[in-house]
Amino acid sequence: MIPRILLGFCLLATSLQAVNEADLTLQLVQIVWRHGDRNPTDPYPSDPYDEAFWEKRGGYGELTTRGMAMHVRLGDALKTRYKDFLSQRYNAHEIYIRSTDVNRTIISAMSNLIGMYSQDNSTVPGEDYPDFSNEKYYWPTGFRPIAIHTVDDNTDYLGNANAYCPRQDALWKLAYDNCPEVKALINEPGTQQLIETLRQAVNITYKVDDLWMIHDVLFIENVNKLEMPKWWSQQLMDNLTKINNRLEDMQDGIGLSPFNGIDFSVELPKLRVGALTNDMRMHMNLKLACQGQTTRNCTWMNRLKYFAYSAHDETIASFLATMGIKDDVVPDGYPLYSSAAMVELYQDKTGKPYFRLMYHQGDQLEPPFETITKYVKGCGGGDFCDVDVFRKQADLYNPGDAAKLCQDLSFLQGSTAQPPQPTTTKTSSGFSFGILTLLAFLHAQLLR
Repeated sequence: MIPRILLGFCLLATSLQAVNEADLTLQLVQIVWRHGDRNPTDPYPSDPYDEAFWEKRGGYGELTTRGMAMHVRLGDALKTRYKDFLSQRYNAHEIYIRSTDVNRTIISAMSNLIGMYSQDNSTVPGEDYPDFSNEKYYWPTGFRPIAIHTVDDNTDYLGNANAYCPRQDALWKLAYDNCPEVKALINEPGTQQLIETLRQAVNITYKVDDLWMIHDVLFIENVNKLEMPKWWSQQLMDNLTKINNRLEDMQDGIGLSPFNGIDFSVELPKLRVGALTNDMRMHMNLKLACQGQTTRNCTWMNRLKYFAYSAHDETIASFLATMGIKDDVVPDGYPLYSSAAMVELYQDKTGKPYFRLMYHQGDQLEPPFETITKYVKGCGGGDFCDVDVFRKQADLYNPGDAAKLCQDLSFLQGSTAQPPQPTTTKTSSGFSFGILTLLAFLHAQLLR
């Protein structure tokens, strides 16, 4: 029996590696990207760069001009990659853009679309944008506005890994208080020394899972070549980054031991981004199921070619965690500004569906995209993989009704652990669709 099983795995790996891209037809692209470079969201006590300073650059948390440029470049790279798949001129039937309800993600999406559709003279005045050539008014030459959709931040379970979710808060508190990996990180001499150094510097005793706040500010101020405080050093920053990176992985359940029968490596990503992974799966399922169908609900899906989620670092990290490849793709911490993960759906000549995962590392444009399907368990190390592998991964992290699951604290029954009090978390957004919800959505699109 064992030799047959091993033979089966070998045959699977061989068949996946043997897939020839020339024999495949691209059907759908789904991409989730992080916003570009931004200002800090909050200062630390005694921070010399106060709100008035950052207001001159747009304000706390806002996208910078550098961040806008990052997404123009990414949009241009995406247009080049999909020039034979998407229409040269913007087609509203082909593209749908979903953003979290945060300025920096919305403006990143706008910048990205400028890179896709306003850089190559493909837009036509009078058709794609107003022609004011004989009037006193002005319109940016070539700029074609494209709709970006969003929902309320607190209930956005697609793009916001920190949407309102008491269950996630309680699970993390349980892990933070009980998992030996978290305790070991907290009690390491280097961690305690760092916390004490920061306490003396800014008069705050940080918890390990709050270190991201001061790391965020110091990172941004250093990147912007601002004068750093006297207590700052590159060694301190390196230590802070290393500890914060490890903690952020743990928040996605990576490297945590189960506790009281709870597998944090499944339960945490399920709440943080399981809805997004399953949204992607649903789009692929509908794209395949709607082929040859002329019903009103399938018309929109048949035309759709490109679905983008403009989101956050945590969104991408958690998505990679649901694929089981976060450590392979982003081994240290969270993805850089304007990083992106892409899921491409293909079919061969017999109609068999495959997917390919791609990754864009920050502002890196040479090469702009790396194939990462090979890291997914069950894909045999190939560039293309049976869609059923993606479906199985999505099933494992399927939250169902995410809003309902987020209210379920039944796992605390019989436990001495108490639900955590509401806290301020990092900002993001997202939303959970069910099959019926999407069909209703498609129907609404057709009735517009």
